[in-house]
Amino acid sequence: MLLLISACSGTVDVAGGTASAPVAPVEPVAPGPGELVIVLPPLDRLDALEYARVRAGAARAVDEVLGSARPNRIVSAPTLSSLGDVVEQAARSADIVCVLGPEARSSLEAALLLYPRTVGCGLPSPADGVAVLGLDLDLEELGLLLGRAARAAAGTKEVLVLSGGDALHGVAWLAGVGAGAAGGPVRILGSADDLREELERAGGGAVVVDDPDVGARSVRSEVGVVVLDASPGASELALELLERRVLLIAPRAFVADAPDVASLVLRWRVRWDLPLTGLLRRAVAAAEGTTPPTVSGPGSSDAVFALEEGPAHVSADIDPVR
Repeated sequence: MLLLISACSGTVDVAGGTASAPVAPVEPVAPGPGELVIVLPPLDRLDALEYARVRAGAARAVDEVLGSARPNRIVSAPTLSSLGDVVEQAARSADIVCVLGPEARSSLEAALLLYPRTVGCGLPSPADGVAVLGLDLDLEELGLLLGRAARAAAGTKEVLVLSGGDALHGVAWLAGVGAGAAGGPVRILGSADDLREELERAGGGAVVVDDPDVGARSVRSEVGVVVLDASPGASELALELLERRVLLIAPRAFVADAPDVASLVLRWRVRWDLPLTGLLRRAVAAAEGTTPPTVSGPGSSDAVFALEEGPAHVSADIDPVR
């Protein structure tokens, strides 16, 4: 007897007639949760030790929040200039993208305009109007602590703040430094007129000078202490000022490999991984359609700002975290 089996129709043709054969129903497979990607601060903004700390902390936060419930990756851009491309690539394929570091605001805003279905989270919080979950760091408090340390070391001499327009260190940070260093002359060299106008509105008594070519030439003999932000190029400036034995307060990454730190007053860093657990819980809840928990923005009381005394440190009203 000749049998012709049709896999497509689910029937069996038999010589002399056709008989129906049962076809097992195909059960729909529910899609699993999409990927979560954490983008660390760029490699050129962290020294090797700090990068290892942040990456390990991020891994702990992911394990605590997700376990094995969702695929995840931790990535980083080699440089600040390549961060936008890394964030955009992550947003193209992932359900959740969380960006840590100074450029979280701008990089997430650009990526989510292209991929609006991706849930974004940022530390610091992205700009208003962007559908992103975030936490704001208390950057004014950080500036206040650095300003107090600068005033203690400078005495009655000028505290000079060199700001190259770093995204993290905006008006709040600069206003905090100016307030903390009150009691003596404070001069802030910035790179934009709008920065000067906002700082003057914020008050504090600092003299704000628009100077797009901030550099070592700006340090005159009457300067007691220089405070640097984390702008690109400030790393080389920090090494030059230390070589000249100028009293200096700077990000940790910029002075970690300095051969001579005799004039270092204070180095500081942001412990980016510490607030990450709460931020991830909010992002996962948003991706799953549940109500995100409320998480407050961290400050020095949460040990997010680590202040490390240098050889030239003078006792001041700060609480270093080691």
